[in-house]
Amino acid sequence: MTKLKVIAAMSGGVDSAVAAARAVDAGYEVVGVHLALCTLPYLVIQKSIDLAPEVVAQLKIHMMPDGQLM
Repeated sequence: MTKLKVIAAMSGGVDSAVAAARAVDAGYEVVGVHLALCTLPYLVIQKSIDLAPEVVAQLKIHMMPDGQLM
């Protein structure tokens, strides 16, 4: 049986990581997507960009490459 695929918005923080982990535990195939919001200070954006792939790797889910969502 094919798993249902869901998209998880990965911010690099705890909330998105827990939501993605719970979806994996529930049997979904999870694909992480990271969106950088330009209204935040540059260092905050860069930190979330750096952390999101690490979180995705720890959860053993796929990360959508930049620009591939469209």
